[in-house]
This record gives sequence, structure tokens and C-alpha cells, in this order.
Amino acid sequence: MKIKYLISILFSALAYFIAARFSLLLAIPPGFASAVWPPAGIALACLFYFRESAVVGILLGSFLANFWPHISVEDFSLVQRPFITAFLIAVGASLQSLIVYRAVLYFDNSNLKLDTKESILKFQFITGPIGSLISSSIGVSTLFFSGIITSQSFLFSWFNWWVGDAIGALVFTPLFLTFIRKGNTLWKSRILSFSTPIILLFSLIVFFFLNAREWEKSRLENNFISRFNTFTTMFRNYIYYYEDTINSTQSFFESSEFVEEESFSKFTSNIIRHKSGIRAISWNKVVAKEDLESFIDMKRKSGHESFRVTEKDSDNRIIPARSRDEHVIVSYIYPFEENKLAHGLDISYSPKRVETLVKANQLRDTFITADITLVQDKNELYPKGFLTLTPIYKKYGLNKVDGYVVGVFNYKKMIDEIFKELDTSGLELYLADQDYNVIYSNVDRFHTSKYPEINSKSVMQVNGDFTKEYNLKFKNRSWKLIINQTGNDNTTHQTWYAWYVLAGGLFVLSIISSFLLIVTGKENSLKLVTKKLEESENDLKLANEELEAKVRERTKKLIHANEIKSNFLANMSHEIRTPLNGILGISSLLYERMEKKENIEYLNIIKKSSEDLLQIINDILDFSKIESDGIELESLPFDLHKELEDIKNLMISSSTSQNKIEIFWDNDLTKVYTSDRLRIRQILINLIGNANKFTTNGKIEITVKELSSSQEISNLQIIVKDNGIGIPATSQSNIFKSFTQADISTTRRFGGTGLGLSISKALAEIFGGDITFESEEGKGTTFTFSISLTKATDSEIENNFNASTATLEVSERAKSISVLIAEDNKINQIVITKMLAKVGIEAELVENGLEALEAVERKKYDLILMDCHMPEMDGLEATRKIIEKYKQDAPIIVAVSASAMKDEIQTSYDAGMRDFISKPVKVNDFIRVLNKFFKD
Repeated sequence: MKIKYLISILFSALAYFIAARFSLLLAIPPGFASAVWPPAGIALACLFYFRESAVVGILLGSFLANFWPHISVEDFSLVQRPFITAFLIAVGASLQSLIVYRAVLYFDNSNLKLDTKESILKFQFITGPIGSLISSSIGVSTLFFSGIITSQSFLFSWFNWWVGDAIGALVFTPLFLTFIRKGNTLWKSRILSFSTPIILLFSLIVFFFLNAREWEKSRLENNFISRFNTFTTMFRNYIYYYEDTINSTQSFFESSEFVEEESFSKFTSNIIRHKSGIRAISWNKVVAKEDLESFIDMKRKSGHESFRVTEKDSDNRIIPARSRDEHVIVSYIYPFEENKLAHGLDISYSPKRVETLVKANQLRDTFITADITLVQDKNELYPKGFLTLTPIYKKYGLNKVDGYVVGVFNYKKMIDEIFKELDTSGLELYLADQDYNVIYSNVDRFHTSKYPEINSKSVMQVNGDFTKEYNLKFKNRSWKLIINQTGNDNTTHQTWYAWYVLAGGLFVLSIISSFLLIVTGKENSLKLVTKKLEESENDLKLANEELEAKVRERTKKLIHANEIKSNFLANMSHEIRTPLNGILGISSLLYERMEKKENIEYLNIIKKSSEDLLQIINDILDFSKIESDGIELESLPFDLHKELEDIKNLMISSSTSQNKIEIFWDNDLTKVYTSDRLRIRQILINLIGNANKFTTNGKIEITVKELSSSQEISNLQIIVKDNGIGIPATSQSNIFKSFTQADISTTRRFGGTGLGLSISKALAEIFGGDITFESEEGKGTTFTFSISLTKATDSEIENNFNASTATLEVSERAKSISVLIAEDNKINQIVITKMLAKVGIEAELVENGLEALEAVERKKYDLILMDCHMPEMDGLEATRKIIEKYKQDAPIIVAVSASAMKDEIQTSYDAGMRDFISKPVKVNDFIRVLNKFFKD
């Protein structure tokens, strides 16, 4: 019985100790944070197996794990916890295990079978989040009261401890139960179905964690090395500056016959920076014993009435200088007020100083003294410093020194100057001699002690600190700059990525653990669940298939509906444009022959009505193109100012509103740009036309501003302002919606489709611009059109000017060609024939594509104007057959069609047609095509 009791204690202690050592490997330097503590789960498993005798083993194992002296160095644990601290933490761990063990036995009715969801969740709730409150509270409180952690880190440490214990209990208690409860068939079956995946997943999580931790460590180390290199570079540069300052002063003395005190002060004030690490620069003249009195008298006459020669005694007190063969006296010093205690000091008062002066004289170069207590800083917290002694040979040549240029350096002031612009937060700085005796530090604990020797070639990490040293050399002196980035600073700047990987992975693992326990605990119900899942899966599959079929059918219907819409628009466009072509064509021909004013007015009414109808058709087609992303922009040079003038004249001539329209254009503004002229004109006509339509006997101002400009791009704002009826506030949110006007009465009173602003807004956005507005009912509306336009080049501007001034006349060559018109509509035949005749071209007529083929076989034509939609054979098929048969000898075929949809135009080009004229046709359309293909 006693042996079994001892075995239970030893096994529990050993299991806890080994698990704790392993867990400490998962701690995250420099914060010592770990998101999992497997010993919490192993302790519970030992209690369930060995009963309450395991508590003693848990107490012993926890104590050893926390008191183990090497853990702090090797495994990044807390720094050598004292005996009482380790014991109290062990008490918390064993007490938690015992209380949780008894709570599970009291509340669990499954005798640890954990075969139902209720028993599993109850078990995990008690062992995990509830039970882990005990050890975390006792342990963290112990660390806090023992001074190991601060109040700022108390909550985080408690939370981290609680999470680690909870996950450890949730995952590792059931994991170890699968191996120690072999008599239970359910637990035995869980070795394969539960333990194997949990172990594999845990191993995978640990693998990712270790990689994440190494990445985090490398990131922090690289950051430290970068900061270290910045500091050492700055230190080295300042050493160069100090050397240059001493050398400059040396050169100043050597190049001057005699240096007065005022000249010395002026020179040194220019080379010593404000708050420099150079405490002072002095001229220490060598004065023979017999010349001392005259030297003192000279100094007093020069303004230093109380001047005397002094030295320091063994207690660093200033006393009168003793008699000696030669004195090295501080004659000039800058800055004077801060260093006047040193004025008159004989620096040769000590044998060591004399030895230093002799070495400087022997080297004939600057020599640096050992560390001294500066007389001017003897009352300061950091009085330590050193002197640089530079011999000056002038009066006696190289045989005898005339004096010394002395640089007075205070270590603290040096460090303050060198690192004043660098961020030293989180860094411990140590300046030490070659034996690691600390000369200066910003950390009080190393102010006057010896720093532990480190490897200067690499970054060392001790207790979460990164440490690296740099060897400094200044003349004959060498120092070590040791920089230590503290663990607290690393903790502040670390990403906790590794902690999140571990905590997140283990949290998911604990959920998977619970899930696997529930699944394996319900083997009997699993079959039913599996069957239901299969039935559900089949039902879902059928539902998905049915849904996919409906989606496919719906998609087909949508595609078909879109095709019907497109065909309808194309057909309606064709059918409406065909009679419109006749109306507009005949009207324009009659207009030229009509002389009676009354008849001309009637013709204008017909023409205006037809153009309004054409605009409605174009709006509907544009709306359809915008909806289907079918708008493509051209890029041609055009004169924006001329376009605005044309639109202004158009509005004045076609309107009865009697509005005054003014254009405000900056004379310095570029007029010619490269873009899609027709689309920009369409936007401007809509905006200016609306202003003109909704204003009566008022004023319309069109202002063009250049907001910003580069060499190629100009960001413009075109503002159209009227004092018309305005837009009601209730209607302003709908103003850019399709088929929408301010109210229904607007449509009745002013007409329109309600598409103009919607199309203009969409076109502006396609250009990369925008249209905004401000309006007040009864006072008027201001629309702002913003757009970025490319400035035209000089050649484009010239071409644009030539094109604008050129008259549209048919080339002589075009007048001699043979033309065939393929058109089935009688009215359009008349219109096209008459328009061609007007420019001096006679043409032959056929009524369908079949007749066009027969005509080409009978006679060679230079140009065929081919309608796309004709009976017997349409123009597209006729074009393909002509090109296929005659190839290079085929005549030029140009489409003349009432269809204006993008797809229709592209189809005509694909069939082999060379150009496209949209009905209603104009004489200029024919002139453009004739001159394009039949130039003189």
C-alpha cells in the first residue's frame, strides 16, 4: 500500500515536472507568456487515476518546476523564483487540481464515461474556465506581492495564466484519460478516434507556433540590430567631429603668430556646437617657474583681476599651485562662465598628469588622459570625463612645447549630445572601459559597477533582453558601447503573433476536443445521426439540383428577355428612323426650294418635331447602351469653346423662352482638347437645354473654370446656372433617376423623357467626372459638370482649325464614280438619290440584296450604299457574297441603315462594310464618306 502511494506521488511529480519543462519551451520571449499549460490537465488526469494521493506529487512537481535554478536562463521563465514564491504557486496548482477533481466527481453522473453531450460540456466547463480561476488567482497574486510582476501587467498575466490552465485542462485531461482508463471500452476506442487526431493537431500547432515564435524573435532582434547600428554610427560620427574640433583648434594655434583670448573665444565659439559633449576647449600655456609672476600679472591686467594659478588636492579641492619648474596653466578656456573654476588650473599638479603630458609631447600628437573628475563638474551627478592634450610647437620649434590645446569632455554631456536625436526608450546604454568597468549608464544599477562580459560579435539574449557591444576608439583611448534592449521594451513592441497562433490554435483544438468527445460518446446515436445526415444530404442534393435547374431556367429567360429587348430596340430604332429619314430628308430638300415664309415656318415645325422624336429615340438607345456597358468613347481633337458657342446659338434659335445666354470663358484657358466630342456635346446640350427649357425671360450663365492643370491634363468645371423655376426639395433626390422629372406636371408642361440627366450623369462618370447640382425652388438651378480632358497638341490644334474652316465639298474624283443604292424603302430611295444629286452624283437604284448582286455582275461600281435590312436578301448577306466573289476588286460598300445599336454597327463592319451612315441621313454624311474613299 505504501509503495503504491509512493509510486503515485513520484509518477505525478515527475509527470507534472516534465510537462512543466516542456510547457516552458512554449513561452514567448521576452514576455514569458504561454497560451497553454498542459500540467494543469495532466494533474487532473493523475488525480482521476491515482485518487487524492496524487495531490502531494502535484505539489512537489510544481514546486520543483518553479524553483529549478536553470529554468530562468534556459527556458525563459521568471527570474529564479524564491522558495516561498515557488511553494505558494505549487499550493495553488495542487489546490486547483484537488477542488476540480472533487467538483467533477460531485456533479458528473456518468462515472467519467463522458458519453453524453451534457456530461462532456459539464466536465469541460468545470475543469476548464471555472477550475482554472484558482491557480491563476493564487499564482499571479503571489508574483505580484513578491515584486516579480507590476500592477500594469497583473491583468494580462492573470488572463494568460487562466487561458493556459483552461486550455491545458480542456485538451490534456481527456487526452491522458484515454491512456490511463483502459478498462473502459469507450475510452479505449477513443485512443484512435480522439487521441490520435488531438496529438497530431497539437503537434502541428506547436510546429507553427515555434516557427511563429522564431519569426517574432528574429523580427525583434533585427529591429534591435538596426537601432544598435544607428547608435554606433552616430557615436562614430561624433568621435570624428570631436577629432576635427581638436585638430581645427590645433591648426588655429599653429598658424597664428600670437592668439589673443578674444580671438580664441571667437574661434572656439564657432566650432563648438550648442550643448556639445565637449565641455570646454582651453589653451594651457607652459610657463616656466621664473616667468610665473609676470604671467599672472599679465593675466590680471588683461581683465582677470582675481586670476591665480591653482591645482587640486587629493580630495579634489582647488588650492593654490605649488612651486615647480614648469606649470601648464589653463590660460584661455571656452565657454568661460561654465568653466571659470578651471581658469588658472595647473594641470601638471599630479605625476599621472605629467606622465600624460610627456606622452603627448613624445607622440607629438593628441593624447587622451585616463578618466578624471572634472573640476568644473565636481558638484554634478556625473562629473566624470577626460582630457585631450594636443601639444603646440611654435615659439621653440619641435624641441620644446609652447603649450597644449586641451579638450575637456564630460561623459554624460557626450552621450546626451550624441544620442539627443535618437529614441532611447526601452534601451539601457553603457559606456565601459576595456575591462567592462561602467563609466556612464542611463541605468542606476550599473552606474559605478562592472558590466558582465559579453560576446561583441553577436546579439546575446538574457532574461528577454537583447544585448550587443561596440568597440570605440578615440586616439589612444578605447571604450565599449554596450546597448541593452530590455525585455519590457520588446514586450511592448512585439506583435504577439506567436501567442495568437498558439492561443488560437489551441482554442480551436479544445473545441475539436469537445466535439470529438461528444461524437465518440454517442456511438449508438451516431448511426441514426449518420442516417439522418445522409437523408438530409440527399434532400439537400435534390434541392440544390432543383434550385440549379431553376437558376438555369431563370438565366435563360433573362438572357432571352435581354435579347428580345435588344432586338426590340434595334427594330424600333430601324422602323422609326426609316420614316424619319424620309421626313427630315424631304424637309431639308424642300427647305432649300421654299421661298414663301409661311411654308418655311411649316417646314421648320416638321423638322423640329422630327428632330425631337429622333432625340427621344437616341435617349432610349443611349440608356440601353449605358445599362449594358456598351458605351465606347472616341478620342479626337475638338474646340470646346466653339461647341459651347454652337449650343448657345442653337438654343437661342430654337427656343421661344427669350432667355439671355452668356458664356464666361477665361482667355488663358486652352480651347482645343482631345476626347469624345459628341458625348461631351450631348451632356452640354442636356444641361444647357434643361436650363433654357425651365427658364422663361431669364438669364443662363455658362462658366468654364480650370480647377487644376498639368502639362497634358486639364481638370475643368463647366457650370450652367439659371434663374428658372428650380427643383423642389422633395424631388431633388430623384433628379438623376431614369424616366424621372420633378413631378408629373413637368412632363405635361415641358415635355421630355426624363432620361436626359440620367444619361448625362452616367456619361460624366464614364469620362471619370461627375455632375452635381444645387437648386432652390422658384430661384433657379446650378449644375456643375466636372471632367478631366487631355490638352490637344499643337498639330492637333492646327488640324482642328483647318477642319473647322474647311468647307464640305465633294472631291472632283468622287463626282466621276459610279454609285449603286440598295434601299427597299421608296421614300428613302428618293431622299438618298436627291441628296447625292445635290452634290453632283448620279446613282442607280436596286431594292434588295439579291438585285444588288445581279447589278454588280452586270456593271462595275465604285461605291455601294447598302441598307442592312431588306427583303429577299439583306444588305449584310449581300455584302459578304460580293466580297467573297470579287475579293480585292469588290466595290467599297458603306452601310446606310436606320439601326444605330452598337451590335448592329459592329455586325456591318464584320460583314465587310467599310463605313456606317445612320439614318436619318444628311448631305454631309455622304460628302464625308465620298471624300474619305475618293480623295483627289
